[in-house]
Amino acid sequence: MKKKFYSTIAAQFTEPSEYFERQKLIPLPPEPTSTMCQYENMLSISNKAIKSDTTSMAMNGWLNTKGEIYPCKWREHSKVTRLLGYDTEAAMEKDGWIKLSQMKWLICGRYSKIELNKAQDNAIRQWHSNNKLDVSYYEFTKSKL
Repeated sequence: MKKKFYSTIAAQFTEPSEYFERQKLIPLPPEPTSTMCQYENMLSISNKAIKSDTTSMAMNGWLNTKGEIYPCKWREHSKVTRLLGYDTEAAMEKDGWIKLSQMKWLICGRYSKIELNKAQDNAIRQWHSNNKLDVSYYEFTKSKL
């Protein structure tokens, strides 16, 4: 009978370690759908104006306190920040904006504590639902607030 090995970067085990048991409890972030990838590739942000996204297909962007998503391509959050009249991402977070980066809603805030409101929670849930994505990673992150 062959033994199964469980590996980490540092070692191999013949029995599952506590590390593997903990990893089972942490859900993975959702993967983008092909439609979301196509949407991201078509995004074009002019230097004049930016509109909120009514399709909820953004993989990256900002969510305001009214529950409106302002999409952007990956690594273009700063550009959207300036177009929306802010100097820094920290200022946006201070005003309650939530960053969506690589399919992860940063509801804990990187620069300041964010008070997630009902409109934002509904928008995030609608984003998951519209794209047929598992909501467990969001729920896990929300439980850490």
